[in-house]
Amino acid sequence: MIDIGDKREEYREIKPYWVKRFIPCTHECSNGHWSEKYFKCVLSCKAVHHHMNYYSKGLRIGPVAYVRFHRGYSKTTMLWSIADISIGKGKREWGAPDDPVIIIKLDKRYETRHG
Repeated sequence: MIDIGDKREEYREIKPYWVKRFIPCTHECSNGHWSEKYFKCVLSCKAVHHHMNYYSKGLRIGPVAYVRFHRGYSKTTMLWSIADISIGKGKREWGAPDDPVIIIKLDKRYETRHG
């Protein structure tokens, strides 16, 4: 669905692995030790959106500006720019669970590589 442009969001669980990559926050929520307190901190931290989305003169500068997806288990990859990263409820029809997730909103496709 991402390959043909129908799906414009991808979801990741709120777990230390993904939080460290998308939220370079110095608050307690980035300590990497999983607990209910950690999960609540990520959901309630007022700095989370700011830390996930740095912009300068309209250009996204960090912490992550692009994402590369593999098409299934093939060597074909797609490089997309990221429009926004947020935490919330995703669309079930696109595979989001019922719990809050990290939502990666895709902006523009830059390339497709065939392995």
